[in-house]
Amino acid sequence: MIMSLFRRRAAAEARALHLALVLAAKTGWRFDRGPLPRSSFTHFLYVEAAHLLLVPTTSGTEFAVRQVEPVVRETRSDALIVSLPDQGTPAFAMATWARRETVWTTPLALWLGEAGEPWLVPTEADNGVLGFRLVNALHHAAPAPWAFTGERDSGFGRAAAWMETVAQVVTR
Repeated sequence: MIMSLFRRRAAAEARALHLALVLAAKTGWRFDRGPLPRSSFTHFLYVEAAHLLLVPTTSGTEFAVRQVEPVVRETRSDALIVSLPDQGTPAFAMATWARRETVWTTPLALWLGEAGEPWLVPTEADNGVLGFRLVNALHHAAPAPWAFTGERDSGFGRAAAWMETVAQVVTR
């Protein structure tokens, strides 16, 4: 029984890490051998070009934000939480570090443009919504990449199909 729970948890952690790594590859992020930010928290990958802590987790985003908040302050880096709970839907949270405060944007969902460019955008439709285009550089909030509801829905559909393909690779 205990071994079964351990295996399920390990499998869930592997799926979360796999999703984070595949998203990093799609974005063009590299994990160089450069210096890592000093931190007692070790459950992250560091993208030096984007000054970003990439944190795969099986925890929900609310719990993960509480864990990662002090690390963002300590390392003076932004953070992207990739949450993939066991039997759950992927969710994302973005921390933008600034000297005076860290701003968290959550919940976010993956949205893919027609050419496959990844964005993280709020899950709720809203006029004037801002999202994050994921590129291999510092990221900034930008106006949502769609003009019409149909485009919004299509991008979420492309992202869901892509994540389903990613999930199938892990379960084989």
